[in-house]
Amino acid sequence: MKTTEKNNSQDLGLELLRIISVFFVIFNHTNQNGYVLYTTFPPGSFQYILYFPISVFCKFSVPVFFMISGILLLGKEEPMWAIFKKRLRKILILLPVISVIYYFAKITDLYISLDDASVYDFFFRFFSCTISRHLWYLYAYIIFLLILPFLRILVKNMNMKQFIYYFAIAAGAMILVPLVEKLIFRGITIEVNLTIPTFEVLVFPVLGYFTSRYTDLSRLTVRGLAVMWGINLLLIAIVFILSCIENKDAVFIPEKQAEDFHYMFSMFNAVTVFATVKRLYRQGKKPLADKVISFLGGLSFGIYLFHVIFLDDIVMRLLESEMSRLLPLPLTSELIFCLIVFVLSAAVTYVFKKIPGLKRFL
Repeated sequence: MKTTEKNNSQDLGLELLRIISVFFVIFNHTNQNGYVLYTTFPPGSFQYILYFPISVFCKFSVPVFFMISGILLLGKEEPMWAIFKKRLRKILILLPVISVIYYFAKITDLYISLDDASVYDFFFRFFSCTISRHLWYLYAYIIFLLILPFLRILVKNMNMKQFIYYFAIAAGAMILVPLVEKLIFRGITIEVNLTIPTFEVLVFPVLGYFTSRYTDLSRLTVRGLAVMWGINLLLIAIVFILSCIENKDAVFIPEKQAEDFHYMFSMFNAVTVFATVKRLYRQGKKPLADKVISFLGGLSFGIYLFHVIFLDDIVMRLLESEMSRLLPLPLTSELIFCLIVFVLSAAVTYVFKKIPGLKRFL
């Protein structure tokens, strides 16, 4: 998602990462039609195994967005007032506006009844971040901008060993907390939330900064990438085994429970995707591809903002159901449906960016 930061010398590798990531953000919001489709089958069954990996894999998307923000913002030299004037103010204006839009969209799509709709209900949902399932990112991004001056001080005074220690603590917490909470204290919900916004705000921007400043991805070989993907698949397999253990006796698996272990290895997942795109994409080799990537990358934030309108629209849900009935594999039809939502959201964003005054928000 391209929020308010703009880079003068455009890195199309980052733009391509935005495009790929926002597509999987869309997929992440398809619920049992795609994202947790595997939960409609018994744990350990062929369909469960077939549809499970992409559900874990797509969790790289938001971490990559925050990694990009870290790359573009943590190394900048600017006074604190500039953060508010240039970045934070736009998000603070955009969040309530887009929240109102989604609130009325929820009423139109019958997610909120007319009897329940009220000013009080809106503000209750607004302050509890429950108007729409994807807007949490804006709340987390506001927190990131508020602590940005302190993160800048942090990264500029850390050496290599301190960076490694920082990431080791983060990775250890992401692995141990769900294991302790879900497997050792089974039935006792500790609810230590390490994903929203803790790691997105404190870890992944720093990880992006570190990757851009302390690593040379041009030296990464294809064999090295293959090893990274092999490890990534192995980690997804571990998450699969843990999921089967937790849900082996479950008749119905709620989405929140289905993703109990999905974030455990999201740091390595995000780094693998980031390194692959940055290493393999050759900017300038194909001018037409560069133009398309630059164009779509510039629409990525708007695609994020508007895609849930299309996912929740009654007509679109009927189309989604019909595609699932006609196409042989439900996951295939859902990925095509996500592509349709991507295109429609991009078209809406393109039109809105032509309206004076709106472009700087999108």
